[in-house]
Amino acid sequence: MGPAAPSGEYRAFVLRLWREPDAGQRYRCSLEDPGTGERRGFESVEGLLAFLAALTAAERRKAADPEPAPRDGSSANGGHGAPPAKGRSR
Repeated sequence: MGPAAPSGEYRAFVLRLWREPDAGQRYRCSLEDPGTGERRGFESVEGLLAFLAALTAAERRKAADPEPAPRDGSSANGGHGAPPAKGRSR
């Protein structure tokens, strides 16, 4: 078995590809998350690839965004509560 991947940086799916008689030469696909059992179906390989591109783009954006500051006032700004939201006047 290979080394364990850091949490949040690893995804595993079971990929199934098949052709149905009425679909011509087009493949249909499904992805299943073995951890949750969630399964998604796709009518084409292009649909599958679009899903994977969107999934990885969203995860890259999430990883690039800093975590929001705590709203309870702890240590984010010296324990003085959250600063006022930008664009709002008091």
